[in-house]
Amino acid sequence: MACSAASVLSGSGCQKSLRYHGSSGLVATWQARTLSVELPDPVRVPGAHYAAVEALVARGYAIEADETTADRGYLAARGPNGTVVGGYRRVVVRTALTPAAVGQSITIEPAGDELVARAILADVLLRLGL
Repeated sequence: MACSAASVLSGSGCQKSLRYHGSSGLVATWQARTLSVELPDPVRVPGAHYAAVEALVARGYAIEADETTADRGYLAARGPNGTVVGGYRRVVVRTALTPAAVGQSITIEPAGDELVARAILADVLLRLGL
C-alpha cells in the first residue's frame, strides 16, 4: 500500500492499514511507509530497542546506527547483500516513551513495504514474549 507524493505533501495522508500482532493481540498501524505500535507494560524502551536490533541482525541486516537511552532509541540498518533491493532498502526503527506506553515505529525506505515491516515487528514481539 503506497501513498502518492501529492497526498503526503498535502498532508491529506494515506489509507491506514490496521492488523493484530503477537500473542497479546497488539494493533499495529501501517501508514506512509511506517508501521507503528504501542507496546504494553512492562516493556521499556531499551528492551524494545534491543529486540529490534536482534530481529534485524537475525534477518541479515547490517546495523548502521544504534542509539538508545531510557527514553528513546534509534536504529538504522541496510538490507542483506545478495538480494535485489539489499543495498537500497533501509529500515529505521524508532522507539520512544509515549503518554500511555512505549511506542515503536518501523519505517522501510525508500518506498515502504508493509509485509516486511510486519514481519520485522513479528520478530520483535516474539523476542519480547508478546
